[in-house]
Amino acid sequence: ENEYLIVEFIPELGGRIWRLYDKIHDHEAVHRNDAVKPYPGGFGGAYVAGGIELNYPYAHSVTNAWPRKTEIVENADGSATYTVSEWERVGRTQWAMSFTLSPGESRLKQRVTVYNRSKLPLSFCYWGNAGVQIDLDSKWVFREAMGSEHGGNTVFTWPEFKGLDLSLFKNDLEIIGIYFLDPKYNFFAATNLRDKTGLAHYADRHDLPGKKLWTWGRTPAGENRKGFLSVEPTVYGEIQSGRIINQEHLEWLMPEEYLTWDEQWAPI
Repeated sequence: ENEYLIVEFIPELGGRIWRLYDKIHDHEAVHRNDAVKPYPGGFGGAYVAGGIELNYPYAHSVTNAWPRKTEIVENADGSATYTVSEWERVGRTQWAMSFTLSPGESRLKQRVTVYNRSKLPLSFCYWGNAGVQIDLDSKWVFREAMGSEHGGNTVFTWPEFKGLDLSLFKNDLEIIGIYFLDPKYNFFAATNLRDKTGLAHYADRHDLPGKKLWTWGRTPAGENRKGFLSVEPTVYGEIQSGRIINQEHLEWLMPEEYLTWDEQWAPI
């Protein structure tokens, strides 16, 4: 905790960031779920809504709802660093995600490292998935001009498609998963036009070109799913950062290869 933010995490639930509270605007910057209700989705079959989900080596990974190794270090400059790490069980690669909160800063800095300690090439997928509460005044801020469909091969224009501005949640009538193509910007965000609050993500697009939006939409099917994931049905969406454009593809980590990159999450 510092003068701007409160950060809470759950080691027993994959180490995810469960809460990012903006003191200045009295706002929960990420979706703070009122319950842990696993849903049979993803590789682990135990998707949980809420907070910032840490996905490696696959999307909605097997151990996302398992305890992971965590530690907290207080640094000499007054900052504190929370680290989640694991030797994952698929390829036996080693990974760590460190989150640092510094005095005088209203951002949560994240550093990710992955290491292939084997003698064989291994595939992986990384996505940082932040849930955000939304309503009819919410707007998705992605500056790209084209997107492709999650789970399909449809390519379409963004934000306007067939006369609808899809960046406005009130127009997202269907369940929507969008990968943004040809990234030219280092940021994306979710905002509320009424409250003037939101959550922004920043990273070098050459390190993290992947950007994704997910919403359950406003159909009866989407509305019903809310009750599966929380006690009090809440409307939320997800903004995600990734190492590759499409999370249905995989990246290769060569023998003894070590990768690291930085990103940031900040209430706005």
